[in-house]
Amino acid sequence: MWNKVDVTNKIDQSIKRKMKFLVDSNLGCGVKDYLVANGWGATYANDVGLQGKSDEDVYQYAKKNKRILLTHDADFKDDRQFPYFSDTAVVILPGGSGSEQVLLRALGILLSYIAPFRDAFF
Repeated sequence: MWNKVDVTNKIDQSIKRKMKFLVDSNLGCGVKDYLVANGWGATYANDVGLQGKSDEDVYQYAKKNKRILLTHDADFKDDRQFPYFSDTAVVILPGGSGSEQVLLRALGILLSYIAPFRDAFF
């Protein structure tokens, strides 16, 4: 019996494996689990010893490991401390008030926009 091969899905999987995210502690490990379950490369900050560390430490880890930082922390909007035009991308996601639906929607939109431009980040 023939199985239909979805070429688009294979391309998407290739892109997903190349993308690397660092999920900040304030998002929770569920975001990391969601990303990994859907084929994205993701590390949870607490799993690499960043629990309770400063924003600077989290940012430096993302920079050193070429990861896109996902967070709820609006402190990362300070472009003097975390320059917009650096080699580290920071994405501040909504839903910090506990709205999982808002967070998942924003995450889906982010992933759909960012995947085709992976090389622009690293």
